Amino acid sequence: MVYDSIEDSFDDIVPVIATMPSNKLRSLSIIFSDTQEWQTISDPVGHPLDDAILALGKPSVVVSVAQVKRNNPASKIVQRYLPRLHEAKLLQVQCSSGHPDGEFHLGHEVSVEAMDASPDGRYIATGADDGTVIVWSGTTAPERTLVEMQCPAEYQSVLSLHFSDTGDFLAGICDHSLLIWRVVDGVQVTSMPGPLGCERSCAWQTQSRDYLTLSVMEWGIHHDEEPRSAYLSVTEVHVLHSGTVTTSDPVSLSPDHFPDIYEGLFEDRTCITHSSSGSCVAVWSIGGPGCCIWKMPAGDSTPAYALTHRLSYGHPPSSPWWAIFVGDTQLVIGFDDGTIRWWDISSFPSTQVEPCGIRALLPQRSSPAWPPSISPQHSFLIAWWWEDKSVPILRRTKTPTSQGSLARFDDFSLHVTLHGHTKRVTAACFSPCERYVATASDDRTVRVWSTSDGELLWTFRDHDNRVTKVVFSPDGRILASAGNNGRVCIRLLAMFVRDLPVSSIDDT
Repeated sequence: MVYDSIEDSFDDIVPVIATMPSNKLRSLSIIFSDTQEWQTISDPVGHPLDDAILALGKPSVVVSVAQVKRNNPASKIVQRYLPRLHEAKLLQVQCSSGHPDGEFHLGHEVSVEAMDASPDGRYIATGADDGTVIVWSGTTAPERTLVEMQCPAEYQSVLSLHFSDTGDFLAGICDHSLLIWRVVDGVQVTSMPGPLGCERSCAWQTQSRDYLTLSVMEWGIHHDEEPRSAYLSVTEVHVLHSGTVTTSDPVSLSPDHFPDIYEGLFEDRTCITHSSSGSCVAVWSIGGPGCCIWKMPAGDSTPAYALTHRLSYGHPPSSPWWAIFVGDTQLVIGFDDGTIRWWDISSFPSTQVEPCGIRALLPQRSSPAWPPSISPQHSFLIAWWWEDKSVPILRRTKTPTSQGSLARFDDFSLHVTLHGHTKRVTAACFSPCERYVATASDDRTVRVWSTSDGELLWTFRDHDNRVTKVVFSPDGRILASAGNNGRVCIRLLAMFVRDLPVSSIDDT
C-alpha cells in the first residue's frame, strides 16, 4: 500500500493486522510517497499499530520514505510512532533521495544558504531555506551527521551561521531573528526575535574565560516617526559554558540624523557588515550613495562603538553589491559596474571620504556581484560577478608614493585568473595556508586550484545539482560543499591533492 499521511496509513493498517492469526505475519512493508505534511508533526507519540504488530510475534517491519535524504527527520518520526518495534530492533526505515541512480544522499531537503566551520576543526554546520540546521563531523570523510536542529515554525531561511571560538555553540541568523544552539546536543539555549524589516549581523568575541560573548548588530528604520529615522544597536549575549545565557540591554550607536547624502540608507535595501573581530561595523545600501562605519576602540570591554567614518563612493556613480573588511583597517566594496573600490579606515577622522583606490575588473559591464572571499592572512582577494565562469584572484600589495615611501593604503592588482568552469561560479574560498582556492559552480562541480599560478589541481563531480557553498576546515584537511538540492559533500583533501600542507589547530 502507498500512503501520503502517516496517521492515515497506520490507522488503516491496524484493523487489518488485528484480523491476522498469531505468528502468521513475518514481514510488513509500508511505503510513503510524500512527507511534506510531516514537517508539522512536533512531538509524535506511540501509535496503536506498534502494539498490534508485536501481538502477532516478532515480524520485521520496513518503512520506506521516498525522495528524502537518509538523515531526514522523517526516520525519527517513524521511530517515535513505533517505539517498541524500534527498541526491539524489528523496525527498519529506508530513505531514498529519489536520484535516478538510486544513490542515498545526506543533507537538507532544500537549498543550503549558510555554511561555517568551527575554529577548532571539529564541526561543519549547514543551514537551509526550510529552517533546518545540521552539524557534521569536521574531522572525518565521507559525511557523518552529528546533530540536527529545526528552527521554530515562524522562522524560515537560515541566512548565516557562526561558530563560537571554542566550537561549543552555534549562532544563526534566521530571517530577522537570532538563535543560539549548544552544538553537542542541538539544544537551543536562546533566541532573539527581531522586528520585521531589520537587518542583523553577529560576531563572537573573546572577553572572559568564564563565558563567551556574541555581539549582535541590528539596523532598522523607525517608519512610524516623521521624519523617519534610522537606528543601529548592539546587544551583547553572554553564554556560560553550561549554556546559561544573559543578555545586555541594546546600546544605540546611531547619530541623531544622517546627512542628505545617506538618504539612500532609508530608501534601498540596507545591509550590515562587520569585521572578523567584531570591532568594526559598516552599514550600506544597494543603490545608496554612501556608507557609514562604526568602530570600537581597542581594549574596550563594552560595546562602546562610535561613528568614525562616512564614506562616499566617488565616480562614476554605481550601486554597491557587497562589502568586506580586510582586518580592521580597510573596507573593500564591489560595484555593479565591474569595479572594486577600497578605503583606508585606520586613522582618518569622521568625514565624507572618496575611495583610496579603484580597480576595474569588468569594464563596461553592469552586473550584480557575488560576495567575495578574503584569504586568512589577507594576502589575496577573490571578487567576481553574477555570470562569471572565470574567477580573478587579486593580490593585496603596497603602492609606493611619489616620494618613494610606502603608501598608507593597500593596492589590489590582478594576480591570476581561474579558467575552467562551464557555468557561472557561485562560491569560492581560500585554504588556511593560502596555497589553494576552492570554487563552486552551477556546472555541478567543485574545483581546487593553485593560488600561485591558477593551475587546476582537482575537479569534484559528486554533486547532482548546482553547488552553492564551499568551505575549508581550519586545518585544511577537509573540504565541504553544499548544493542547491540540499546535498552536502565532505572530502578528505589529502586523497586528491598531493603535498597538502595542513596546520595544527593547537598551533594556531
